[in-house]
Amino acid sequence: MRRRALLIAIGGGSVSGCLQLHESDDGPPDAEPQPDETTDDDGGSPPTDDDGDDGGEDDEKGATSQVEELELEWWDTEGRTYAVAVSEDSLFVNGSRSNSLGGLRSIDIATGNEEWHNATIIENTASTIRYHEGTLYVGLHRHSDGTPTGILEVDAVTGEAGSEFRIDGDQSIQNILDVSQEYVLAATGRSMQAGSYLYLLNRRSLTEEWYVHFPGEDHGTSPGSGVITDKSVIIGNSNSTREYSVSNGEEVWVSEDSARVVRLVGEQLVSVIRGGVSSRELVGKDRNWTLDSPRRANSLHPEAGVILSVGNAGVSAYDIETGSALWDRPMEEIESGGGVFDPGRPSVVNDSVLVPASGGLVGLDIESGEQQLYTDLPTAEGHTRVTASGIVTVADTHFYGTAGTPLWNRR
Repeated sequence: MRRRALLIAIGGGSVSGCLQLHESDDGPPDAEPQPDETTDDDGGSPPTDDDGDDGGEDDEKGATSQVEELELEWWDTEGRTYAVAVSEDSLFVNGSRSNSLGGLRSIDIATGNEEWHNATIIENTASTIRYHEGTLYVGLHRHSDGTPTGILEVDAVTGEAGSEFRIDGDQSIQNILDVSQEYVLAATGRSMQAGSYLYLLNRRSLTEEWYVHFPGEDHGTSPGSGVITDKSVIIGNSNSTREYSVSNGEEVWVSEDSARVVRLVGEQLVSVIRGGVSSRELVGKDRNWTLDSPRRANSLHPEAGVILSVGNAGVSAYDIETGSALWDRPMEEIESGGGVFDPGRPSVVNDSVLVPASGGLVGLDIESGEQQLYTDLPTAEGHTRVTASGIVTVADTHFYGTAGTPLWNRR
């Protein structure tokens, strides 16, 4: 079995150590990283360098920064963004409606150059963006002037708008939970008066298949995560996990598990619940195992086969199919610039775990938990996304990315 080693040197300040990523012939070319839920679908083919060694630390110690900092004039004076998403090689970010230069933009991760700008979306500031197979699904935020809300389809390559879904009332689409070949699953925010809504849309036309209304007094039912299966839709919220029929939206199962995140892993439904992680059989819903990890933020990474548990005490990894422990790295053994971890944002690229901390970015080997990298790139100050093409951070009025010099070195 041939294996390639990839070496990444990251800056924005000081760099300590290096991050060696691996890719094998007997699996997908690049494991997709999982940002916050929104996240989303990332991949790519990172290059290598040709210095002929085994990827040890010696070459990169003391290396100069390969991450340049760009001022972006199109942000408002407070530097706010409302939504961020990434594809294999592009960053999509929506600026503030208060700035005439705002709107939805695509930025090349490798160069920092703007690829396109759709200024019309400034009239409907995005509250969420989800990338899926060359298309952006943009959840639109409602404003006091009565601007309609809903979901807008945007071509990720050209920035051209396509189909549009509009909803009545005072709600805004706050979360695009999942996108399948046939459907888009989305939810509104919660209102004590109007409650919240779950929508299943036809992906091709963005027309409504059905919706479920959660009354305002039952505020815990506002969907925070969801998945689309062949026959059903499964959502998680702060007081339950619920399953609905794809064909008609009828509720077919409910559990008292308060699922913050739900994912399909083979024939299992794996959920981040209060105090840990739970696994149930997709058919029958019999419980397989429960992982207790209080005071930790747990994230699911099915493509990498792991559960990551992050807290101020350190980072742990578990097998996502069995719940068994893989490794634990205490905080005192991790160089993090004296900062605490930003829970819920770890990403997996190939065989490495990247964990943002308030003091920088930490890289750990996914198999052993050994630290491979630390950089004081200010990742925790804003939106951070990690892709196989590089690392991008949107913080204050700055964009940190791989501008000018390639982030990935060929081996």
